[in-house]
Amino acid sequence: MEALSLSTLHETNARFRIIAGANDRLIDFVYAVDSLDAFNLPADEKDVREYRTKAITTEFVKALYVECEDKTALIIAAQDSDIMHNYDVFNQSIAVVVNNQIRDEGEKNGIRLLAECDHETFCSICVAHTWAIALLNSIELEDAFAIQAQNSFKHLLSNHKTIVGGKPFPASKHLEYFSWIYYVELRAIREIFEKTNEVKMHDVATNSAHFPLLINCLDEEQLFNLQFTEIICSDIHPEYGQQSIDNILSCFPEKGKQLDLVKLDLTQDNKLLEQADVIIANDILEHFYEDESFDVLCKLWERTKDLLLIHVPFEEVPTRAYGHLTSFNKEKLNQWARKLQGCENITEKYAYVARESYDPCFIDNFLFLKKSR
Repeated sequence: MEALSLSTLHETNARFRIIAGANDRLIDFVYAVDSLDAFNLPADEKDVREYRTKAITTEFVKALYVECEDKTALIIAAQDSDIMHNYDVFNQSIAVVVNNQIRDEGEKNGIRLLAECDHETFCSICVAHTWAIALLNSIELEDAFAIQAQNSFKHLLSNHKTIVGGKPFPASKHLEYFSWIYYVELRAIREIFEKTNEVKMHDVATNSAHFPLLINCLDEEQLFNLQFTEIICSDIHPEYGQQSIDNILSCFPEKGKQLDLVKLDLTQDNKLLEQADVIIANDILEHFYEDESFDVLCKLWERTKDLLLIHVPFEEVPTRAYGHLTSFNKEKLNQWARKLQGCENITEKYAYVARESYDPCFIDNFLFLKKSR
């Protein structure tokens, strides 16, 4: 009997889809399948090289962890195909839920490589779950990603309207957390610019471009009567953001304002930033090592025309799975702000904009920095 080879499962079984990943990913091979029935272990263990398997069942996946010789694989099948068109479930938040639950199972079963989970493995599991959903629904992966992008934005829109309607909710998931970030920043812009209705914004490292798209698709009342004359967004990988914009605006053709998306490397100086009244930098600084992170902040500040809004997560230890390299707390944020020349830290002055949030300390994760006149 032929020895088990974890690297060629997709070559020997057409139902397997292999997920590309970096060479230093903790899990060597990650696969998506329509069903774990597609994986048939040889009946006689004596006829193959030594291997170890562990079946994992969570809320959204059935998975199989396999060790064979010095290689490892994680094979992922989706639990339920019906979630695909439920925008409250099949959105960006599900990626974090799926990963966290797999990590919990890894810790419970003493599987270190699953329990630790680096960023490459995290991203691979995200793709694998979406691909498994696509296989169950007999659609292409890119179509499943398009549906997930549209669902994510519909969920964000619903969240924002719920918050504005005076019905706060906890930030228990990824998109709920960012819904609160966007709400607080919009309120801050409204209060800081007072009656000004002509604001030009630049959202750096925009990723999925959710914040610019949200502003693009909300009416003036939901934007607290703010009017943005131009919305610029940038990223070092703008092709991902453009795909997100195209997918999402296809659901809102009447809201199709022009969003300017440009390529921008935050480690390099860029005069384009000077064109904006407000620069937004959400959950970016933690993705650089400390010295480079502070240098990125300085470069943003040097090109800030009027207002720079920062948000970071607080962690004692950076979360590797999310690609975090630097941790933050309130004291560190304020210390960094004090090092910026000509900077007025007005965060406490406008802390009331987060008063309605689920967490009385939520404002601590922000910096509202204004140029001194």
